Amino acid sequence: MLRSLRKKFIRVAMTSVIIVMLLIIVAINALNYRSYIQDCDSRIDMIQASGGNLEDMRDGTTPPPKPAASSSDAGKNPASGGAGSDNSGSSSDKQGSSNGGSMPDGPSGNQMSEALYDTRYFSAQLDSRKQIISTNMTDIASISTSEAENMISEAVSSGKSTGGMGAYRYRLTQTDSSHYLIIFLNVERDAASVRNFLRASMLVGVIGVFAIFILMKFLTKLAMAPAEAAFQKQKMFITDASHEIKTPLAIISSNAEVIEMENGGSKWLTNIKNQITRLTSLTEKLVLLARMDEAGGRTELSGFDLAELVKNTAGEYQGKHISLDVPDFLPYYGSRENMARCLSMIFDNAMKYATGDVSVCLKGKPYKATKLKRHGYTLTVSNPCEAITPGSLDNLFDRFARFDKSRIRKTGGSGIGLAVVAEIVRFHKGEAHAFSKDGKSFEIRLTL
Repeated sequence: MLRSLRKKFIRVAMTSVIIVMLLIIVAINALNYRSYIQDCDSRIDMIQASGGNLEDMRDGTTPPPKPAASSSDAGKNPASGGAGSDNSGSSSDKQGSSNGGSMPDGPSGNQMSEALYDTRYFSAQLDSRKQIISTNMTDIASISTSEAENMISEAVSSGKSTGGMGAYRYRLTQTDSSHYLIIFLNVERDAASVRNFLRASMLVGVIGVFAIFILMKFLTKLAMAPAEAAFQKQKMFITDASHEIKTPLAIISSNAEVIEMENGGSKWLTNIKNQITRLTSLTEKLVLLARMDEAGGRTELSGFDLAELVKNTAGEYQGKHISLDVPDFLPYYGSRENMARCLSMIFDNAMKYATGDVSVCLKGKPYKATKLKRHGYTLTVSNPCEAITPGSLDNLFDRFARFDKSRIRKTGGSGIGLAVVAEIVRFHKGEAHAFSKDGKSFEIRLTL
């Protein structure tokens, strides 16, 4: 039980860690991609401000743009020094021009100053019908003029003013009423840097998740050590107490038999025998539960015919009417011994509370299995009973749970049988459910 709880805790914790790690990776890569786009747009702004020719800006013919100018202002506002402008710009712009095209002070100015010489691009002037008038291939060597013209035609045909095309980002702007300027910026190095950052962040994330998993396995084992020790002591106590109870029960039983032989039977001796039988059954089930908690009872696993086992178990209840709907053969892999106990306890429960015939139905598609796993079989045991609460009754699989505590003396049960059934089914990777459809019938359904 504790091992299962520990595994569940690790699964939940690791799922949370993976989700948080993914969100962090997505966030930092989104910010990195946004920075990459902003840098590309800033370079295109600079090229646009030079009228599509950075050479003029390098030799001071065209004043540099202000770092804060937006792309729309650069293409449409004459004061920005863009193409088609008749104004020489502000006083600071004039000063920049007279100083041979020096950049503004500060980090933005330094970045633009470097960008003048490491930017790879090509541009073209287009007429009002967006036909190519001239192209500028001065700052690009990796593409021919014909290839550039094909890319320009494709970008114009797309109808988009900005976008990406292979290793390039482009922007199409209208410089005046009859001319357009299109700029293609080579972003191959920047895009490669974004991809490398993405791969590196994912690798770091995977390594981090793996490291957290290793630490969690080690630390959870240490954290649960006291609880595991207490649980082991509890199981030992149940097992030892059960064995200690068996001895006085055997003595009481033998003494009762001697008294019956000497003095004859009586209702008092009958009551004593009934209680001895009940306590013996209870101690056996408690021991079985303790063993099931300890790695499923350490029973031998093998392949067997589940349909035959159901038929044989039902056949033990002579004089009781049981309706069987069971196939001729249904192979199963697991503990035959524990599964036989499980079936016996389900049938016992049905016989105690049934007010009519018991119906047993086993369905499934047969296939050969060689390991402990869910086979997809369904075993349904239903019977009419006295009025109970309709709906789900899965709480009856809890230990010492009952339909009605007032029936304890009548049925003689202990409330442990269905708890043992649930443990055996859980060991076989299955599920056990109980419910009542109409409040007058009771059904147990096992998915095995």
